[in-house]
Amino acid sequence: MLGFAGAPVTQEELDKTRNALRGRLMMRRLSSIAQAYYLGMAELDGDPAGSSETFQRLDAVTLADLQAVAPRQADRLPAVGPNTRFLLAQPFLADTAAALEARG
Repeated sequence: MLGFAGAPVTQEELDKTRNALRGRLMMRRLSSIAQAYYLGMAELDGDPAGSSETFQRLDAVTLADLQAVAPRQADRLPAVGPNTRFLLAQPFLADTAAALEARG
């Protein structure tokens, strides 16, 4: 898989991304409501550690796994035409909408 610069993803980039994701997952658990939710889900899932499976699966991703995924390149984006409709499901996507509209 290629990174943003077109070069293959390095182990350092994979580790950095993995650690950032792990941090975001842990930050989600700070509020008491989130803690109650995750503890309840852990109890239902039979995972007393909470997210151990999630972290194990995250840690299991290798560079070879990333290389097995086809790279997404700008010249292979789906066609956008005058009758194309798109949904912006997150805030602050005006630039994305403008880029799609400019394509067709």
